[in-house]
Amino acid sequence: MNNLKSQKNNIKSITAMINKSLLIQIPWTLVKVIIYLLVAYSVFFTISLSWVAYQTYEYLDEQLDSVRIYKTENPIQSNYMKLVKAKLPKDSSNLKQDFIPIKDIAIHLKNAVLAVEDASFYQHPGIHMESILNAMETNKKRGKKTHGGSTISQQLAKNLFLTPEKTMVRKAKEAVYTLLMEKYLGKERILELYLNYAQWGKNIFGCQAASQHYFKKSCKNISFKQSVQLASILANPVKYHPLTKGSVLLSQRRRIIYENFYTTRKISLETFEAITGDKPRKIKEDAYRQTLIEIKTKTMLQNEQVKSETAPKD
Repeated sequence: MNNLKSQKNNIKSITAMINKSLLIQIPWTLVKVIIYLLVAYSVFFTISLSWVAYQTYEYLDEQLDSVRIYKTENPIQSNYMKLVKAKLPKDSSNLKQDFIPIKDIAIHLKNAVLAVEDASFYQHPGIHMESILNAMETNKKRGKKTHGGSTISQQLAKNLFLTPEKTMVRKAKEAVYTLLMEKYLGKERILELYLNYAQWGKNIFGCQAASQHYFKKSCKNISFKQSVQLASILANPVKYHPLTKGSVLLSQRRRIIYENFYTTRKISLETFEAITGDKPRKIKEDAYRQTLIEIKTKTMLQNEQVKSETAPKD
């Protein structure tokens, strides 16, 4: 028993000596320096975080003000229009753009633009991840960027407030502007601004100026066919004219519009066939599936018949 107590006392003595030696090895001055550094780091981190938070607040507040003003006011020019104007020769004519309220824009034109540019416009919150992922997949397969996944809201944010530069910073700003517009402007106002400030020619902006330039009439009075022609050139309005023939791109975009109009029951099957000389993709797919079902059913029946004929009889 005495030996056990003696061993415990020895262990305590050794532990005390180790702790004392460690304290001797670490000068008190060094300990104070470490404490000061930790305090200084904490203060610096707090100040830095506060500064970042304040700058973020200032930036978002500035963006919010620039968005809310367009709830009731119409921009004189979009930021993209200013860039285009700056590149025009001094002796050239000015940009053409006339604002027209959305209620006076032909319903066919509104529907055609939505069909080919953003068919899910009224369903998504401004950013449509499915469209972005589909565009990325398509571009990956083709080895080059041929498709974009931007919604009408994103396109308007870029054209109204930003520049066409392709950087992550610009994309981040575009997302912020897009979400702010969705919240404070609403779908109808976003569509109205888009139709009035989208580019429809080298120096032509807005559906009213485009309709006047190409068809010599207000976009309130353009026909169904003219609406589809106008909407189809939005992909590259500098290169294409609404009456351009032989373009694969324009043919594909017009087909997208007609397919959308048929599936959403804006045109009948007879009208679709009269315009395209073809059947809608949905009908073709349904017919193909039905054919597969019939073939599988026929094959199963034949197999059953063969089994019954070859089965041993009692």
